Amino acid sequence: MTYDGFIDSTGGGLVRGWAFDPARADSPVEVELASSAGWAGTVLADEFRPDLKASGLGNGRHGFTFRLPPGAWRPGAPPTVTARIRGPGFELHGSPAPLGEFHLIELVAGDIVSNCNLRCPFCITDYENIRGLKQMPLSTFEKSLALLPLVPDGKFWLSCMHEPTLHAEFAAFLEAIPDAHRGKVSFTTNLCRKMDEGTLARVAHSGVHSIRVSLDSMDPVLFGQLRKGGRFELFIEQLRRIAELGRDSARPVPLHIITMAFKDNLAEIPDLVRRCHDEFGAAFHEVRFMYYAPHIAEWGEPHILSMEQWKTLRAGLLAEWPEIAFGDPPDDIHRQFRERPGAEHYEHTSAVFGRDATPENYRHADPLTTGFPVPDEDLRLRLRWDGLLMAEQLPEPEFRANILDLSDPAAYFHALRTAGAAAQGRAATGV
Repeated sequence: MTYDGFIDSTGGGLVRGWAFDPARADSPVEVELASSAGWAGTVLADEFRPDLKASGLGNGRHGFTFRLPPGAWRPGAPPTVTARIRGPGFELHGSPAPLGEFHLIELVAGDIVSNCNLRCPFCITDYENIRGLKQMPLSTFEKSLALLPLVPDGKFWLSCMHEPTLHAEFAAFLEAIPDAHRGKVSFTTNLCRKMDEGTLARVAHSGVHSIRVSLDSMDPVLFGQLRKGGRFELFIEQLRRIAELGRDSARPVPLHIITMAFKDNLAEIPDLVRRCHDEFGAAFHEVRFMYYAPHIAEWGEPHILSMEQWKTLRAGLLAEWPEIAFGDPPDDIHRQFRERPGAEHYEHTSAVFGRDATPENYRHADPLTTGFPVPDEDLRLRLRWDGLLMAEQLPEPEFRANILDLSDPAAYFHALRTAGAAAQGRAATGV
């Protein structure tokens, strides 16, 4: 028996694979990687993979994941990467392999409207001073679609903080997305705004990556308390209809259910997950712990689960649904709700970010001209209804742009990433 191993994938800035020495069946080997672009690195192949163990490859701890070094990304034709077992020089099968697609942007968390139809007491968006309804113009949306090739599947959101179905042309926006990039787009909805049959059908047949639906209880009274302003009867009717339409669609849209966990609905959650799967064909379910924000501190403290309750719920759900996802709490979440940091001097704002900036009065802040350091990593962008862009990794005063002011949005973010890679390379070498 000789050495063995494969390069399995090279996308997303990661090289994944496995490597095995039969003479040391339970010991990991080192893998050397080298790129045609000039960089090299070493990784220990010690990750556990059940498929390797099932195939009789020792204890199964022979997988590896290698994150590409700073500056490895290059525009244009992708370089190749070669992987060998260190020492004997055995070249892994599939090597050399072209580096897969890089996503310059990890997420575009957009909102095509400025408000929501509900006032859920646990919502981290503070709606106290948010008035009226502003809707993204189609021209702004079409300009933002230039970012689609730069994001992974499902990571261009039409909604993050607000309710997208409030937009008068919501279905038309879905249909404006090029077919080749529909899989990049997803959105969250509370399904509590009435849509006519035609709109429901257009949504269900849109072919986007997924629809994330908020559902915390099947009890109409509790539903109304947690999703304040929502009518359970309308919600469940529209959820059922979208599920039905999806089953008959040539391009069905997977339903992803999001459930917030509180003392109020704790006992109901296991059955809720089961029903969403069985009755509505939910493809994915995520159960989240409550977040902290100063404006919800007073409501949250009596409703928040204890850590013991959360761990018990988590373990029970995983036992029945191994594929379920969780939004776990930070370690200090109970201290936050108890001490309420930021609540004493908290001020309500009129927008989630950007405050009163408009396309006419906002101050453009561009790291390409100011020299402010940009990380060599995929950016997480926020996109407002009026085209205002922010990046989570950068302070708002240092990066602020409007999508309408970028003549070529894709080229701009290529340039931004190149600048970040160059800056990190200089820092690493002390130049």
